[in-house]
Amino acid sequence: MAPIPPSFGYNPLFFGSAVLPDGRVIVEGGEYNFSSLTTCSATYGGNTNCGAIYDPVADSWTAVPPPSFGDTRAPNGIAWCVISEPPSVILPDGSFMMGDGGYLGNSN
Repeated sequence: MAPIPPSFGYNPLFFGSAVLPDGRVIVEGGEYNFSSLTTCSATYGGNTNCGAIYDPVADSWTAVPPPSFGDTRAPNGIAWCVISEPPSVILPDGSFMMGDGGYLGNSN
């Protein structure tokens, strides 16, 4: 299995993941990102909002940008600045859904 490319800036530990209906695997977030690069996204408090999808047929990865919607009251003002280690599930219609894995925004 090919590793996530170093150029993604994403090497997660404790992340959300699921097998998609077409057999690919999605990996989202991470309580720790052990990459020395920060090319994929912002990080905060050791957590990341990076993501990637693995295609087992092609044995390759595709970077997944973080959601561009959401609350921007997070400490660094970036929507979805932290995905961390969310619970995740594939819904009956095939959609991937993540729960709250450690949102660090304020409560105002």
